[in-house]
Amino acid sequence: MPALPLSVPEAKARNWHVVHVPPHAPNCDRKGWQTTPSELEEFGPEDGIGVVLGPSGLVDVDLDCAEAAIIAPLLLPATATFGRAGKEATHWVYNCAGARSGQWVDAELKDAEDKKRAMILEMRGGPLYTLFPPSTHWKSGTPVEWDDPNAEIAGIAENDLRKACRLVAFAVLLGRGIPDGSRHNAALAAAGCLALAGFSMDEAMLTLRAVGALWWPLQAPDGNVDAGVRDTYAKHAQGLPLMTWRGLSAAGLSDQRIESAQKALGTREGLVVIEASTNIGENVDAILRQLRASDAPLFDAGGGRLVRAVEGQLQDLTEAGLLEEIGRLCVFHRGGKPLTKPPREVVTALQARGSWPTLRHLRGVSHAPVVRPDGSVSVAVGYDDESQVWARTSLPATTATREGAMEGLATLVLATQSTWWKDDEDQLAWIAHVMTHAARYALPANAPVPVWLYTANAAGSGKTTLAQRASWVTLGAMPGPTTITRGGEEWSKTLFSSADREVLLLDNLRGRVESVELEAAVLSGQVTARRFHTQETVTRPWRPIVALTANGATLGSDLSRRVIPVRLERPVDAEAYSGDLVLDREAMLRAALSIVRGYLASGETAHITPWQSYDAWNRVIPASLAWLGCGDLVAHAQASIASVDAEREERMRVIRALHEFLAASGWLERGASANEICQESIGNSGPGDTKTRRELQAVLREVLETRRGTMTVRGVGHYLGTVGLVPGYASINGKVSSGVRRWVVRLKGNE
Repeated sequence: MPALPLSVPEAKARNWHVVHVPPHAPNCDRKGWQTTPSELEEFGPEDGIGVVLGPSGLVDVDLDCAEAAIIAPLLLPATATFGRAGKEATHWVYNCAGARSGQWVDAELKDAEDKKRAMILEMRGGPLYTLFPPSTHWKSGTPVEWDDPNAEIAGIAENDLRKACRLVAFAVLLGRGIPDGSRHNAALAAAGCLALAGFSMDEAMLTLRAVGALWWPLQAPDGNVDAGVRDTYAKHAQGLPLMTWRGLSAAGLSDQRIESAQKALGTREGLVVIEASTNIGENVDAILRQLRASDAPLFDAGGGRLVRAVEGQLQDLTEAGLLEEIGRLCVFHRGGKPLTKPPREVVTALQARGSWPTLRHLRGVSHAPVVRPDGSVSVAVGYDDESQVWARTSLPATTATREGAMEGLATLVLATQSTWWKDDEDQLAWIAHVMTHAARYALPANAPVPVWLYTANAAGSGKTTLAQRASWVTLGAMPGPTTITRGGEEWSKTLFSSADREVLLLDNLRGRVESVELEAAVLSGQVTARRFHTQETVTRPWRPIVALTANGATLGSDLSRRVIPVRLERPVDAEAYSGDLVLDREAMLRAALSIVRGYLASGETAHITPWQSYDAWNRVIPASLAWLGCGDLVAHAQASIASVDAEREERMRVIRALHEFLAASGWLERGASANEICQESIGNSGPGDTKTRRELQAVLREVLETRRGTMTVRGVGHYLGTVGLVPGYASINGKVSSGVRRWVVRLKGNE
């Protein structure tokens, strides 16, 4: 049975708005036909079937000239077509609810003898009706029939169909008007016009191939046309001038046809014509309104950054990129004539604003489904308006129940059960690190999160690998570690250059670790640095979640209050950690998301210890773990602060005892090598004062025994190097004298 209706009942069965059209009459004479369909009994045996397009959800692309009918198969989407003898396939029918009508005309032929050819094609929708098969054409008396009764009527978006119609009209105007000998330059200029109007390179190639096939029968039309289009679009991407309408005029296209071609490309849905004026601000405002109204993939990322999404990747928008985006949606005129591209001063002014409230704000990019503060989740790839986050990937749906959260916790615990955790709280801290990466956008914008510090009793314990794995679960890649060997300016430069990262791993920190810059970035959500060779300060939003790894390093008292500790204890007889964790990344990511979603969706409130400035993070990550009956992660962090304070007092006792010993022994005046001081500190003979030497030995023994150290020259030297007596920091005149490293006591900061 044919797929298309061949009778009035079949048309009505499709809910088409059908009206009877009297035989041999161009118009329906029935009152109210626009709103009320005809009943079956109203149709006479010779009445035509008129279908009112808008109420029927249809659009009829009526190809009024022979050229349009010939090239339409190259440019219009395939669908069911009908016509009559001599004018087959001149009506292309689409399912397109709510579409409006449009006409494309060749102005040069309006007053010519063959003015019937002036109408190129018409996109008929809304309250118009078209005589559908099976009917008889009122003038010629020939049957109106489907070209293929088994074809299907294609569905299409209105803008896409209108875009295809514009290309047909542009191709007809171009083919009719370009004389022999000007085709190459005309093709380049036409490609420039299409690029400026926002058409893709593939669309430009198809359009010019259609023109070449009908009017420009070159020996190798596709190759010649395609090469010119590629060159033109390459120039457009670089922001270089293009041959456009002036080029078409020089190639022989008349002013009337240029005007018609401009309308064909310039009246597309959403295009705005902006008259370039001396008021640059008004021009910028008009562009921004159009960029937002069109839902262009442009975002204000904060910190003066304008970015766009290209195939799922975000890139900072350069001037060339901004010209491209504006060219898709706006065309500038000056004195009534179109410009090849937006004026440079307007683009510069737009970039210089530094913030663009008209555009959508972008908080960041997520490699996982975006969990919102209420526990709901956006699993679609792309921009999520509610969270203001761009998701790069999607995963199978996660649960939002307590049972699912418990299963998720078990998954994360089992994943690293063979790791050398010092205590259960350390494993819990690592799980919280994973969850913070996975659900960071469940927190309010700019809500600070703590720093994770991975330490171990010995090298080769796996602390760096575990710190990397915590972010790998979400990112799908192991972040590269960064090292810092000095303080002050190096911290500032490192943090500023890392501001856009999703994770910052500072590896193998040594000595005393203090950074006012890191504390400020973590708490304020922004980082400031001076530009190279200038005094200008620049502030950028701070995005990374920070992890530190260290062996034997000590934290400054302020930084210790920003840290979640993760401690590993490698057994004495164990081999070095190989980093071979058998982990199912997707399962772990779903597990972390399920814990957070389950807690947020429950509406319950878990009791946790308040912790400084991390209120929002406390209410999501530690609270969701406490909700499942785990330990209080914040209490664990605060206990580590007390431990740091005790270690600080311990260091001060050692430094004071050492200072007194050196002063009494005369070593400070004569200068002592590191080896000599360490020999004295463990009791070997020397010139030191007996009383002060015994006091120093007692303090060191107490400290080293507490830390499971030994009273050897090397053990003492290693410990003294971690408490502020650092050869590289505090040598006499900062040099090595006679090949021997000399030390002096030097207290850092207020210590």
